[in-house]
Amino acid sequence: MNDSRYYEIWRRQNLDADPQELERRFVEKNWPKCVALRARAWRRC
Repeated sequence: MNDSRYYEIWRRQNLDADPQELERRFVEKNWPKCVALRARAWRRC
């Protein structure tokens, strides 16, 4: 699946959002997952 497909899915889930708001919501939703993953990786080193 490519980026445009992910964007299309995310856009359908957030119909009321403009592009800036879509980005903000995406970061808000996914940032904690990225931080947790990175923290686990650092602990293994």
